[in-house]
Amino acid sequence: MRLPTDLCLLCKTANASKTNSHILPKFLSSKLFGLKSSKRGFEVSGTDIIGKSKLIQDSPKEDHILCPDCESFFGVLESISCTTFQNWKTKVANGDFHLHKFANVFSILNYTSENKPAIRLFVYSIFWRASISTLSLFQNINIESSILEDLRFSLL
Repeated sequence: MRLPTDLCLLCKTANASKTNSHILPKFLSSKLFGLKSSKRGFEVSGTDIIGKSKLIQDSPKEDHILCPDCESFFGVLESISCTTFQNWKTKVANGDFHLHKFANVFSILNYTSENKPAIRLFVYSIFWRASISTLSLFQNINIESSILEDLRFSLL
């Protein structure tokens, strides 16, 4: 268990005093939990028995992985990226984004954005956060240490 006096896993200079850091950005998971007045979901795994799933009301969070400044930086990336990810279907319909489908198996979305570097960093941050998390939900996300360090360096 990490402590508030441990170093931030991103900058490695300040204390990781921030609590409740989202591993997956809240805006990406908010629709999974329904309306604010009744938001809730269920944590399901391959070992759960139907009806025994854990009730959850927010996306996964972890304490003492980031300092407040690094958490704020991720918040900026999330704010910049939010409209791109939330409105992609409308933007495809309007012709702003182009969706290329391949054999009805997968699709690639080409997007236009004023801030492609910020969106790229946002995506990097999701992979980085999932890989450094100790939560059981992310236990199978393993990124080679040299690549993980490259992600961290890119985010800085």
